[in-house]
Parts: sequence; structure tokens; C-alpha cells
Amino acid sequence: MPWEKSFEQSDVIERAKEAFWEKGYAATSISDVTAATGIERGSLYNTFDGKHDLFVRAQLKYRGERRAGKLRMLETVNDRREAIAMFFSFPRKSHTERS
Repeated sequence: MPWEKSFEQSDVIERAKEAFWEKGYAATSISDVTAATGIERGSLYNTFDGKHDLFVRAQLKYRGERRAGKLRMLETVNDRREAIAMFFSFPRKSHTERS
């Protein structure tokens, strides 16, 4: 009988993202990841190519969320100059803030 996963990849990536955020990549073990995501080690390796692959996907998710938030914010600005100034202030702010 074929293996059927009982979880959503996007949920696992979200939970892993939080685990990596909390401890950092190097300090987060596979055991930490499985505890945070609620899936078994075998399921993790059957779904992802390991810790690094999951970390890369978590980073892509984080960047996508940040980008979407920035675009939503820019859509509310009517003044083009203000929008441009806001756009260029994002990189500075993103290193000191977490959304």
C-alpha cells in the first residue's frame, strides 16, 4: 500500500520557519524540526530533501510573506514620491523588524 501523507507541506514549512527563526539554522536539529512540525523523521525525509531543503523553503516562504506585505503597504500610498521613499526604506527596516 502506498504511503499517504497526513499533513500539508505548507503547514510543515510554516512551523519549521518558526523553529528556524527561534534558534537559527545551525542550532535547530532535525529533532527540533520534527517536534515543531509534528511529523516523523521519515515523513520529513520522504517529503523534503533534508534540513537544508526545508530551511530554503522556509526562507522562500518568509521572503514571499514580507514581499506581499510590502506591496500591500505600497498600494495604500497615493503619493508616488512617498511610495518610492517607502520602498527604499524597506531593506533597512526589514533587518531590524519582524512581521
